[in-house]
Amino acid sequence: MIGIIPSAQSTFEVYGDFNAKPLIEGKLYYRPSDKRLFYYSKIETRTSPKTGYFPIWDGVHESQSLFANVKYFDKDVITPDVAQLSSTINSTKAKEIVRNQRLSENRTKLQPKINDADNMFTQIVKSVINVMGLTKLELIDKANGYLDENMVENYYASLSKVTMMRLEKFHIWMDKIFHVGYRIIIMKDDKEILVYQWPQDTFQTGLVKYDDITKKNDDPYKKIMKILMVKENISKADLHSDVTDDYTVNNMMTTLNGSKSMSAQIFCRFIRLTNLSLTVEVIDNDKTIFTYKE
Repeated sequence: MIGIIPSAQSTFEVYGDFNAKPLIEGKLYYRPSDKRLFYYSKIETRTSPKTGYFPIWDGVHESQSLFANVKYFDKDVITPDVAQLSSTINSTKAKEIVRNQRLSENRTKLQPKINDADNMFTQIVKSVINVMGLTKLELIDKANGYLDENMVENYYASLSKVTMMRLEKFHIWMDKIFHVGYRIIIMKDDKEILVYQWPQDTFQTGLVKYDDITKKNDDPYKKIMKILMVKENISKADLHSDVTDDYTVNNMMTTLNGSKSMSAQIFCRFIRLTNLSLTVEVIDNDKTIFTYKE
């Protein structure tokens, strides 16, 4: 044995390069050309928890999946020499070992299920997690420096409990965890009448000026509703329908003119009552990764 790689379940022993003799089942060996580590086995044929997710080498052929562990002898192996071992385990290395242990046992991609009761914000957050194909650890890592691990864990756990996500929480997901932006496109029939870009907080409306329509502290959804009411000449009376009572309309207007942030359900109800349609495009590095339609 010339070194070790610790993992969550066991410690893997490194026994040399591909030219070592004899080759021992279940031990790690490194490829001489780049010193990448492989799990030697005549039995195992695919990466798994048992193999530490290392790529497989049977003495002749190499086998590795997209998610195979990428470790190298000269960078990642810990020497068994006690003196050298103690000198190499500093705080950075210790954190790396702990993270590698967590990564080894955290290969399952998150797949939050979208329910009929989920509002627009909740549906978008769940869908982005699915589209990005994130594991729990990757989700935590994306928020590193912004939210601590426990907070991200709690945020994710709440997705299965809270169907009506609030705007503040939605923007934390978008900004602090996913690091993405989004664009809201409002359509009337087949005509685009408003485009809002977040986090830039910019509008394309066709209006020369809308500063006097909205308040400085209005959230984006209040601004959109207020601009649309002026642009499309929508009155409170127009929001009444055979299935909409006075209480619903009054609650909508109270929220629109009050200090409380607009909810996704009220915003979507407004869009439906005005016979408009909306599309939300989630944007990552100028690329649309998910589209929501209402």
